[in-house]
Amino acid sequence: MIEESGDRVRMLTPLEYERLQGFPEGFTEKMADGRTVSNTSRYVCLGNAVMVPVAEFLGERLAEAAA
Repeated sequence: MIEESGDRVRMLTPLEYERLQGFPEGFTEKMADGRTVSNTSRYVCLGNAVMVPVAEFLGERLAEAAA
């Protein structure tokens, strides 16, 4: 939620969640077969995802440790 003014708040959009998670814009918009995904499903997918920068960081550190 983001505070707009005073006591008013709004939900973040799926696009804003994608940006925060480090995904490309529109990444959760379509399924592999091209069908459109509902915003509710997009919120679920993004909420269950690991942030891209965190996954990259961990992968790099694991590769360094294995070398």
